[in-house]
Amino acid sequence: MTDLERRTVLATAAAALTGAAVGTDEAADKPSREVAIDHENLTPEQRKLMGVRFKGLEAESHLDFVTGFRRVMGRVGGNRDASTETERFLRAKGLSTLDDTDLNHEQAWNLITQDQPFAARLRLMSTIQTLMWDRTMRAMHADRAELLTALEKSDKSGPGKLELNPNLQIPDYARHEIHQQPGGYVGDPLGGFVYHHAVTQGFRGGTADHDENHIEYTQQHLKPADGKVKRVLDIACGTGQSTTPMKMRFPDAEVWGLEVGAPMVRYAHYRAAKMGLEVNFRHGLVEENGFPDNHFCMVTEHLMFHEVAVENHEKIVKEIFRVLRPGGTFSHHDLVSEGNPKQKPSHTVTGKAQLWETTRHNNYEPHYLKYSGSDFPELLRKTGFVVSFPDRSGGGGTHVYATKPV
Repeated sequence: MTDLERRTVLATAAAALTGAAVGTDEAADKPSREVAIDHENLTPEQRKLMGVRFKGLEAESHLDFVTGFRRVMGRVGGNRDASTETERFLRAKGLSTLDDTDLNHEQAWNLITQDQPFAARLRLMSTIQTLMWDRTMRAMHADRAELLTALEKSDKSGPGKLELNPNLQIPDYARHEIHQQPGGYVGDPLGGFVYHHAVTQGFRGGTADHDENHIEYTQQHLKPADGKVKRVLDIACGTGQSTTPMKMRFPDAEVWGLEVGAPMVRYAHYRAAKMGLEVNFRHGLVEENGFPDNHFCMVTEHLMFHEVAVENHEKIVKEIFRVLRPGGTFSHHDLVSEGNPKQKPSHTVTGKAQLWETTRHNNYEPHYLKYSGSDFPELLRKTGFVVSFPDRSGGGGTHVYATKPV
């Protein structure tokens, strides 16, 4: 099957999934059409549309091993014997796994890693993540010329637009190798391919092989009270896995994804085009995004703010407020921070130690620690938003909702 034939087939499938419009204009005073998608009961067509596979079985088998290993380590770390051993170790130090501690994060990490079983689990999880990236990169770069050619062809095609900015000045916070991914989001031209294949089939432990996590939380994003969704902006969209579900949820809306990493946003456009979804992508900064005032009905975000220097948060939130129309909503789906009454960061020895491990060692997320200690909901309020907290979150994070007053 040629690429053109494949796109025709997928475009037909995407239209069926989203119930694409047939040319009728809804009355301006009516809510926008919305499609519900059950992430736990995807149809065969949906699974085919959103699945990702390696070209060869060797790399696929390796990532199956990574997935299995992560699941086993999760069970080992959470079982009764492991918890009892950690509690025994801390009790011997006059502490507990249940009580808050005055130790800072680094001190907690230095203490808990003296417990050899706990330290071994941390080390194994870091090692398996390194193996995940290594095998995926080798698989993608074995087809480097073919994949770069595919991106170049896709850059100029639709459906949907891709706006690249070769002169974009990449901020320092986006240059580090987040999650240990070699080259990070900006340094490897095949970074989008590498990220999507590795994280989907390795890091998430088999829970998002067909974007299940992303569909779960995007279905929960808060829509305006009037129900009108004409334009949606997904900031820090990465490979577009959180952007395409918004187009599927609101098939008549103009949907944009914004991303600082050119390799990521190019792949996002490439994938959306293969899915036959008319989604637009812009390579740029959230804090200087270039969209008009009062332009979007919804702005959505998944796991961005804990990756960005806290010093930049105020500027970014003000930009989100600016581009939202009155009554528009911002859905912040991220890791927990102070100020959220539904869920707060752990202040126990193990909680602080694991946060330090994620920040400095395992996942290499250098801004996560400061983000977790910030009162992000209060920043939203100071900017002018009305803030609310849903009872339910999903997809590996928690929601904070913010509405721009009418």
